[in-house]
Amino acid sequence: MRTRTLRLLLLLAVISTLFVVVGVSGSMARAAELDQEPTVGLVDPTTGEWHLRHRHGAVTSFYYGNPGDVPFAGDWDCDGIDTPGLFRTSDAFAYLRNSNSQGIADIRFFFGNPSDIPLAGDFNGDGCDTLSIYRPSEARFYIMNKLGENEGGLGAADYSFLFGNVGDKPVVGDWDGDGVDEIGLHRELTGFFYYRNTLTTGIADGQFFFGDPGDRFVAGDWGIVDGVETPAMYRPSNSTFYFRHTLTQGNADSQFVWLGAGATWLPVAGVFSNVEFTVDTTIPDDRFPFGPFTATGAAVDAGWMCPKGDTQDFGTTGSPVPGGTRFIGDKTFTCDDGSGTFTLRFDAIVIGDPFSDIGTWRVTSGTGDYTKLAGEGAVTATRSGAGLLDELWAGAIQNNG
Repeated sequence: MRTRTLRLLLLLAVISTLFVVVGVSGSMARAAELDQEPTVGLVDPTTGEWHLRHRHGAVTSFYYGNPGDVPFAGDWDCDGIDTPGLFRTSDAFAYLRNSNSQGIADIRFFFGNPSDIPLAGDFNGDGCDTLSIYRPSEARFYIMNKLGENEGGLGAADYSFLFGNVGDKPVVGDWDGDGVDEIGLHRELTGFFYYRNTLTTGIADGQFFFGDPGDRFVAGDWGIVDGVETPAMYRPSNSTFYFRHTLTQGNADSQFVWLGAGATWLPVAGVFSNVEFTVDTTIPDDRFPFGPFTATGAAVDAGWMCPKGDTQDFGTTGSPVPGGTRFIGDKTFTCDDGSGTFTLRFDAIVIGDPFSDIGTWRVTSGTGDYTKLAGEGAVTATRSGAGLLDELWAGAIQNNG
């Protein structure tokens, strides 16, 4: 039994599912500067469960909010990572959280009318997302360049303008790559997507046919990361995301199916991680798994994280769950450059046949340059041979040391 436990114990994976958005985050424009690619997620509005996808397919899942809340994502604390927001129509409050994890809101404020649609974006290019309003009954946008006061109100709009027709579905994106988010609209009656390059009243600066009635739109810098955002849509009827890489008419340039998504799930988009660790893990019969790691991402580029080193698992325990085994343990990363070590606590579900691996991680401790490291994310593993695993750990970290 001990041998079997050691062989299974590092099978860490990712929580895969889905996400929501009525507003899309302006930190995606900043992702180009940091060489970060935005991704998508889905939210189940009936349960409040969020599922955020990282670049290579790992998914972080957690609960946030109440059934019926309207979800969106934005970079509320200006750290380059998009995190959850909610609009609760029952009390007209917005609830914002600064990490992609379960917990209570870090800031809450009175938002607007129950029928208002929240729009998250960086509308002045200062590197921080704020929450603005689209009022469908007026086809009017109310733009705010600062967050509401905690436990207070949203405040007066910095400016407002008309765009589109009543019934159009709003989308936020940086259509011209200038670092400022603007407004797009999908008109289900005609299937056309319209966008403006300034936050002013006027006719569309561009338009093209894309999407069907019932599709749910988000925006991001898909394909080549160049700072210009383009639309994507989630089609609930087949649980598929479709991405357009240019602001032109045509079929989707890329697409993927999100298995297990519900018909009511809502899409969100953003930059949900700033680091990825790839680990070539060996699982011996007589001790805990170990192996070298390589780190990439904006956190490495910023000097928050060393680029490579070695790992060692310890303290792993297993317990049976329906169809598999749940493993909880720790993995210590030791940097080759001597800058220190950091330990990630993992919690994973492993199923042997067919092999699958679902898990999450969080930073628990560090030494040297990493004593104030914090963060969390998801991990997935694939078999690469007998007693060998290829692991991917993706998430968001901060180093306040």
